[in-house]
Amino acid sequence: MAVFRMVRMAVVVAAAVACDSDSVFEPIRHFEFSAATFQCGPADGPATAIYLTHDVGSIDPSAPFVRIYIPVAVEELSGRVWQLSENSPEGAAWFHSSDASSEIAASGYMIVAAVGSDRTVQGSVYLEFPDAGRVSGAFAAGWIQSGVICP
Repeated sequence: MAVFRMVRMAVVVAAAVACDSDSVFEPIRHFEFSAATFQCGPADGPATAIYLTHDVGSIDPSAPFVRIYIPVAVEELSGRVWQLSENSPEGAAWFHSSDASSEIAASGYMIVAAVGSDRTVQGSVYLEFPDAGRVSGAFAAGWIQSGVICP
């Protein structure tokens, strides 16, 4: 009986800790909207940008906003954890505090759970910026045509 009680208590404590921690399923505070779009990648190949914004999802948002860059086509994002930092070959993220000021994430990652047939990207991020601090939570970035043509 004592073992059963200890196991039950451990489960309750684990659930409480999980509920109290930052969840990847919570929306991103201050960035309720998101958008995904095509970008030019290395050697003029495809890349994807995801914008986390405080206003309606746009590829030209007003500051503050976060821009995530991954050097692969949107169809290749799904089912992966993408490391995001200044020196990561997998991608990077920038916090734009104003139209003239931005900083790159010191560390972080993006988990892409799914990419829909309409190219909507569903996932979550955890980013640490030197001055802006932490940005974390879930997003569903609708696809916006960019009109970008790589040379």
